[in-house]
Amino acid sequence: MPSLLWVPFRWESARLGERTFPHAAMFIHGSLPTVNGLSGWFQFDLGAPTTVLYGGALTAAQRAQVEAQRLPHPAMFNGQEVPTLSLPVDVGPWTIERVVYLPDFGDEETTDNGELTLGTVGGDLVREHILVVDFPGQRITRLATLPSVWQAQAHWAPLRLSPHGHVILQITVDGVPRWAMYDSGSSLFHLLTDPQQWQHLTSGQVTETFPIMAWGEEVAVQGGPTHATFALADLPLIVPVIHFLGGEERQRFLEQLDLIGILGNEPFLNHGLILDFPQKRVGLLASPLVAP
Repeated sequence: MPSLLWVPFRWESARLGERTFPHAAMFIHGSLPTVNGLSGWFQFDLGAPTTVLYGGALTAAQRAQVEAQRLPHPAMFNGQEVPTLSLPVDVGPWTIERVVYLPDFGDEETTDNGELTLGTVGGDLVREHILVVDFPGQRITRLATLPSVWQAQAHWAPLRLSPHGHVILQITVDGVPRWAMYDSGSSLFHLLTDPQQWQHLTSGQVTETFPIMAWGEEVAVQGGPTHATFALADLPLIVPVIHFLGGEERQRFLEQLDLIGILGNEPFLNHGLILDFPQKRVGLLASPLVAP
């Protein structure tokens, strides 16, 4: 098998109230070959089924180049009709051919190394492939065939996609099979759920509250210690704290997909995570990963 092609990712921290979250967001580097090769950072967010370009990060001249690549049919994004672009995004050796365009989202503020945050890379980068996330090594790879050593070592559970392309994993909660959405963009949380399910999974005591921004909207999150046990296949998942958000739309989303909640990256930080979309399964690998 040829050598694996790895793309590194970096963590971005966030300070919320009195707490610092070191793994608030995952970012990978990408470029726009049809916008004079403009390069910068993209949040790696599998909770977004489609890759998104931020218009607010671009100059007027760059926005004109982008607008020239607009497609005639818009898309629905977060309940709103937004433009789509026939604009490739290169991420390492891989290319995303089309993106959703948010003309007024984002800004021209650069990161510490002087580069822009250009958008969000979503599930369309990996949905037809096998994704391996090496959390301890801070890198990802996309494969057509899984190395046999990982096939044998991984602990496997079912995976499915929602009608809109959200990644849904089967876990066990107190030994009972349940479904949970995996959102690599929800790095602040071990598990985010609705108020009713939160009451059943915890002692019911709120021990922390803080505001977060979700696609430009500020929402208040509350959390407290769990009294349930979680596992994927036969491997325990460490979920010491569970958070919840109110709102009828969020609760309806969980109910319609029969979800216990949304898993962030925190339960997987000591593992390699395999999302095998063709075989509809998820696997966990011990750390460090054994090279194939």
